[in-house]
Amino acid sequence: FEVYLSKDILIGRDPNRCTVFLEDLTISRQHVRIYSVIFDEKSVPLVYCEDISRSGSLLNGKFIGTHTSVLLSHGDVIRIDKHNSFCFIQPDALNSIGPIFDPIFERERTRLTPDYMITDRVLGKGAYGRVHLAWDLVNHRQVACKVVGYGLNPFQGNPHKARDLHLREFEIMASLNHPNILALHRVIHTEYNIYMFSDLITGGDLFSRLDSGPMTEIEILPIVYQLLKALEYMHNHNVVHRDLKPDNILCTRHADGSRIVLGDFGSARFFTPMTTMRSQCGTLEYLAPELITPHLVPSTTGHANAVDYWALGAIVYTLLTNTTPIIGPFARIPTRLQDYELTRLEDNKEEWVNISPEAKSFVRRLMTTDPRKRMGADEAQCHVWIARHMGDLEDLYGRAIQRWEPLDRTDFRIEGI
Repeated sequence: FEVYLSKDILIGRDPNRCTVFLEDLTISRQHVRIYSVIFDEKSVPLVYCEDISRSGSLLNGKFIGTHTSVLLSHGDVIRIDKHNSFCFIQPDALNSIGPIFDPIFERERTRLTPDYMITDRVLGKGAYGRVHLAWDLVNHRQVACKVVGYGLNPFQGNPHKARDLHLREFEIMASLNHPNILALHRVIHTEYNIYMFSDLITGGDLFSRLDSGPMTEIEILPIVYQLLKALEYMHNHNVVHRDLKPDNILCTRHADGSRIVLGDFGSARFFTPMTTMRSQCGTLEYLAPELITPHLVPSTTGHANAVDYWALGAIVYTLLTNTTPIIGPFARIPTRLQDYELTRLEDNKEEWVNISPEAKSFVRRLMTTDPRKRMGADEAQCHVWIARHMGDLEDLYGRAIQRWEPLDRTDFRIEGI
């Protein structure tokens, strides 16, 4: 059978609900679910198998785990029971990013066994490194491995400064332990590379969910509630993210009720109540005025954690309308503070006109140009748009995080080999 982007495939013995019907009493009525996620038009779809059975399923001879999803690679074999198995065919998956010619990486990854096996499957590639699919051989699970080379940075001539730059991101992540923040398992650095092992998040990002158009307010509310929980925790632990956007917000499942996970802490910093940061970073469409044009904001000479709440407001606007509120990806940077005002959009964008007054108020309170008047996590959770659904949101949140377990950080350290 073929896997299509917009359609899940259920395999089991329920003839009414399953795409692939197997008439065998040892198989659950709904045994496994096959689904795909695509991040952009240039990338090969990522295809996952979720075990939803009671009796278990195997991937290449290893149990997947109930309500656990695994990323499929070309040639993988899914075994339902002793009589039924399927082989996954996707020959272009390995080459979707392009060939990797890295003799140093080839030597170094052999030194990481028996703890990890880093595969040739590259899931993504950026300016400072790439992400591989890997296997945690101790805990028998798939993980993501971010490989960062010291040469891929602004300090190419100073490897020690380059290493410190990247290790700061991982030190910040290691200080956080929350269901809505990407779990960092281990960091190992060598003379040439840093290897960061983290959870493999299997439901795609928020940006990919906008392919089918804007989301409804009922769909958005549980996501916003979880993001507020993450920001409240981060800021209480003196961390500001500074690059919140739909691409950095991940979903653990490709379905409603997913746990939301905040990732990519490359621009994050530790801060104190007296801290004022001045370096520019982040993504233009989601940047607060005091971060991108501090000279226009009379109340500040820099920025602090309030920039994360402006970005959250811009994200909510994007999810509601499938457009960005102030600055488009190719637009010029505003030259007047008035250019940041949301009120000017009321008559200009039909998508914004049709949003409920409560949702509009919520976005405006986050996207006020004066950071001193911007809502924080506590006030946002008391806003009527959130508060009137609080009982349902707390119930949904409890179900979304029920399988999450905090990591034991007692012996965590960044290791050198």
